[in-house]
Amino acid sequence: MVQPIIHDYLTQIFNKHYSMDQAAAAESALKFLDILELYDMKLIIGDWVRAEVKTLTPFEMMQQTAMDTMEREPWLAREIQ
Repeated sequence: MVQPIIHDYLTQIFNKHYSMDQAAAAESALKFLDILELYDMKLIIGDWVRAEVKTLTPFEMMQQTAMDTMEREPWLAREIQ
C-alpha cells in the first residue's frame, strides 16, 4: 500500500527537481515506489542536517589533527608492527 504522504513528497521532488508537470511527477513517483517494492528496498525520509562550518587557524587545525591522530593510535596498527 502506498502511503499518501510519501507519494506526495516524491511527487513534489520529481516536480521540482526534474521539471515535470504534476501528473507526470505523480506517475513517476508511483513507478519509483513500485521499483522500491520490487527490490524490497526501504525509503527513509528525514530532515537534512547541515554541517557546521568551523573556521580554524592553521595552529588550531594542527592541534586538531594531532589529537585525532593520538586517538587513533596508528602506531599500534598491525600493518606497522
